[in-house]
Amino acid sequence: IAKKMTSLDKLGCFEYHGLDKEFPKDQGWQYATVHMIYDIKSQDHRHKARLVVGGHMIDASMHNKYSSNVQSITVRMLLLVAAQANLTLAACDIANAFPTAPCMEKVWTIAGPEFGPRAGSKIKIARALYGLATSSRAFHETLADLLRRIGFTATRADPDLWYVKSKDHDGYDYIATHVDDLMVAAKRPLDYLHLIEQEFVLRNKEESPDYYLGANM
Repeated sequence: IAKKMTSLDKLGCFEYHGLDKEFPKDQGWQYATVHMIYDIKSQDHRHKARLVVGGHMIDASMHNKYSSNVQSITVRMLLLVAAQANLTLAACDIANAFPTAPCMEKVWTIAGPEFGPRAGSKIKIARALYGLATSSRAFHETLADLLRRIGFTATRADPDLWYVKSKDHDGYDYIATHVDDLMVAAKRPLDYLHLIEQEFVLRNKEESPDYYLGANM
């Protein structure tokens, strides 16, 4: 719990206020509870804690909640292109993905015991925590903005397959996105992952000329 709360604070997920702070409904503010959920990772038996928002308490009907993912046929086509062009494949996932994006909804809550000495404070939720209906969309747009800044363009056939003219060969390099999972097909895919690491923490990085996608894609 302490590890999770520390990481959320570092991402600037919360704005703390005293009990006299008002969040007027007529200005669009909505109250929701927050709580911890727990899991044990089957791969290495790590104990996990995650703070989630009671999104069922929030009316998000005024927001666009749709968030696409790369299609399976696109991934199979990319593997074929990579083999034909002798590209190297690399894959990874983004840690604490959703909270890296700004919260699209105006949500406040009361800090519980997991907030330690700040328990009882009124809190504005500033980042896209898990449980909110718009969090996946917010993260998708944040990741897309970064890919555009480093030179990639979404393909017309699949908006979650991105391409850029390669500097290393006569052709293109590619990135496929599936929520917080990434696959790169390029001569030097780790170069692109290093650029993405300037804004996101990447985990489980794997690189191999013969690498095929894991279960998450």
